[in-house]
Amino acid sequence: PSRDPLLKLTWIRLDCFTEYCSSVHTPATGDGDVEISAEHVVDSRLTEREGDDGDITFRSDNEWLVDPIDDALPGNTEFSLEVVRGPVGLGLDIESIGATLCVTRVKDGPVMDWNGESGDMKVRAGDIFVAVNGHCDDPSRIIESLQCDTEMRILLRRPHRFCVSLKREDRQNGILTSSNRVHPNILSVATIVPGGALDVWNETHPENTVEQGDQLISVNGVRDDPKKMVEMLAVQPHVVMWIVRPI
Repeated sequence: PSRDPLLKLTWIRLDCFTEYCSSVHTPATGDGDVEISAEHVVDSRLTEREGDDGDITFRSDNEWLVDPIDDALPGNTEFSLEVVRGPVGLGLDIESIGATLCVTRVKDGPVMDWNGESGDMKVRAGDIFVAVNGHCDDPSRIIESLQCDTEMRILLRRPHRFCVSLKREDRQNGILTSSNRVHPNILSVATIVPGGALDVWNETHPENTVEQGDQLISVNGVRDDPKKMVEMLAVQPHVVMWIVRPI
């Protein structure tokens, strides 16, 4: 093999991958060794992100396809619970989206106690009320039961949750977002721009179309940071989004 340090192969290990790289175009240092910078060894399948300590880490696009919510129940699953009203109610915050009632927060109370004993079927923010004590399809009757009944049988449904993968190519992502009043750590889909990448996705994925009002809970692995999520949508050529449909 050549003794020229500019031609030697160097074994480089980064946190999440290892590969051979040729240092032909990398300048030698004063002691004859070859100086390798990260830009020469980044795998095209990996995307760099700055960690909390300022170091650059690398994540595979495939990691973004993993559901960011640790939940044993898939979307659209219905489950029921039986609870008795406590001194301060059920311990639930609820919002109305059109004719649909959704859980926005679980607080101290009978429902949180039930969560502690229920195994995988825990009540979570975003769950949708299907029926309360037999009342369904009538939000006013459901609210009346929640406010007045002592013993309750509640039927809930997990919201639909799915993944969307967009590649810009020669078009913009075509998604405009807005802040979410009830859930400040996520984004809401405000507008889908005709002809954009998301519009094309909707045409080719009828089983997982994105709609106005859907909620973005993760963009390229970033969660709970709407500002960074918006930055990802604006600059990344490949965007992987996890979407929750609240109704």
